[in-house]
Amino acid sequence: MASGVTYAEVEQCYVPVSVPSSPTTQQWREINHLLSPQLENCLQSSDYFSLYGASLLYLGDVKMAIEMLERSLLIDPNNGSAQVDYAQALYQSGQLLSALQINAQAIEQASIPPLLKEVLKQRQDLWESQKYLWRNQFSYLYGHSSNLNNATYIDDYELTVLGFDFPVNLSDSYRQKSGNYHYFRLFSQHYSLLTEGVSALSFSAQTRDSNLNKSDTDEFTIAYERNIEKLHFSYHWELEAEHVRLGDEGLYSSFGGSYTLTPRNSISYLRLESSHTHFNSDHTLDDVSFMLEPGILLSDESVRWGANLGLGINSALEDRPGADRNIKQLETFLDLPLLTGRLTTKLSITKTEDNEGYHPWLANNTPRNTKAWAANIQYLYPISKDLTVHASYYYRDQESNIDLFNTKNESIDLGFTYKF
Repeated sequence: MASGVTYAEVEQCYVPVSVPSSPTTQQWREINHLLSPQLENCLQSSDYFSLYGASLLYLGDVKMAIEMLERSLLIDPNNGSAQVDYAQALYQSGQLLSALQINAQAIEQASIPPLLKEVLKQRQDLWESQKYLWRNQFSYLYGHSSNLNNATYIDDYELTVLGFDFPVNLSDSYRQKSGNYHYFRLFSQHYSLLTEGVSALSFSAQTRDSNLNKSDTDEFTIAYERNIEKLHFSYHWELEAEHVRLGDEGLYSSFGGSYTLTPRNSISYLRLESSHTHFNSDHTLDDVSFMLEPGILLSDESVRWGANLGLGINSALEDRPGADRNIKQLETFLDLPLLTGRLTTKLSITKTEDNEGYHPWLANNTPRNTKAWAANIQYLYPISKDLTVHASYYYRDQESNIDLFNTKNESIDLGFTYKF
């Protein structure tokens, strides 16, 4: 050409103008196959991204649907069709507040037909009601434990009196006992979705029933927690009160709290925990605990893995054996899908060191040290949206420089959880 300019044929962006009001899955699939190859030709078409995003949404690709619908609204913020489907996609991804905001904007659009507006208003009312929910569940387990009374497994130990060691045979009533047990738990939670996060008020009652009644426990707990989302951090704090009965008598009451700070778009977090425990029958055991826990959490759509290191102190409020106690703890867990259920594993190692001698007659009054490792494996299999069956295995082994505190526990159980 004389001008020296080469002209290329410009591809057209084709967007169907006639789409069924309620397409079938097959029709959505055909629309998706038609639109997918045209992406590069339709970068400035709000209608293209709106319809392409809708096809992805109703074919189950919610994450990609959100991206396409956002691109549609960036080109034309008043695209009513895109707003309708964008709100649905946000709702399905768990972003209820954002879904409510976009759905309200869609209702105000003049381009939305009156009949569809009524549907959107009903959807708005339904979603609004989900900002405040009661969640209830009942759990039952039947299992076997090698150590129902959490006692030592040793047969004898040594007392040191006036510099002389005397072997003492441990009475059978102070040694570990195995047996079957039933476990019941009732849990209720009021959940509130707030502008900056969520809050939850929880109540739980649980009990164990075995042939060793004097070692069975009843536990009652009330807790309030709140999660706050900010631009650079998320904050989570929780307060909890608990009362525990052992046999027919009260064992202790406790009150505690935790605060967790997580940087935005980070796998790390920092948690601070504190608690006070008051023992009903022996006030020399009353204590205050503090724990600092840095940790990491990795997750995608189906797998979660985390680990944390805990450094803490358990401070005696009165003159108890061993006085204050230092605590070091390392935990890790993995949660992943398996078959049609989920498998959760947890491993922990805990070390404690008393600051003073435990007793003049035990190990020459040396400070008590313990080292315990524990493993837990649980498999959950959903029968329906309300009923889940689960099985778990637990093992814990504690060693101490004072033999009386050497313990082992192994348990296995099978049960179900019903939500209502």
